[in-house]
Parts: sequence; structure tokens; C-alpha cells
Amino acid sequence: MAIRMLRKLLCAGALSLPLFAAGAWAQNFAGEWETNMGAMHLEQDGDQVRGDYDMKDGRLHGEIRDGGLSGIWVQSSSARRCYEERMGSNYWGRFRLHLSDDERYFHGRWSYCDGDPGSGGEWNGKRHHHRHHW
Repeated sequence: MAIRMLRKLLCAGALSLPLFAAGAWAQNFAGEWETNMGAMHLEQDGDQVRGDYDMKDGRLHGEIRDGGLSGIWVQSSSARRCYEERMGSNYWGRFRLHLSDDERYFHGRWSYCDGDPGSGGEWNGKRHHHRHHW
């Protein structure tokens, strides 16, 4: 019975705004960033985020969940070679990024290979806004 009531409320739109506002999918990581790993471009489709960054042909793929972006980064080389290959490279690790409330900055941590994010260092960025001169 409670499930039917919840469905009716969702279909009527009565609960959609609070659920969307509280949901992780409300975060927007897409765009151009200036980071301590170089310039970074991210594209977002729902809770999936893909992108690339300047350091050693870096690429990443992640998912927005639990209030942040978690995933895997890969590069053409790094200080540590992993035994397993991920996304076509033996140079990879995990990351976890958190957006600021105004979505202009992120701070996070990364690791080599399958270590816990944070064991490798920090990953911080500022959203790059293009200024138009008319």
C-alpha cells in the first residue's frame, strides 16, 4: 500500500523536486577545469562522467554517487605500473572528487592501481569560465 501511494505521488510530481534536489545526479561536473593535473575536459550523461586531462594523456571515467564523483583514471605512464590493465593501460588508479556548493571548485584524492583514493595525493580543480569580449 505504501508503494502504491509513493508511485501516485511521484507520478503526480508531488515528490519529484525534493528527490531531484537531494539526488546525486543534481551535481554538474561537465565542463572545462583547471586542475593540479593540468587542463581537464569533462562530459556528463546522467550520473556517468568521462573526460581527459593534460597530464600524460590522462583519461577518466566515473560515476556520481554518495555525494561525489568516483572512478578510474588512466595515463600513458605514471610512477607505478599496475599488474592489471584498465581502459587500455597499465597505468591507472582510483579517484574520488567532491564539488563545492557553488560547483566552481572540486577537491579530491587519488590512488595508484586499486588503492584507496588518497594514497596517491590530492586532485583539485577550478571551473574554467570563458570570458567573451564583445
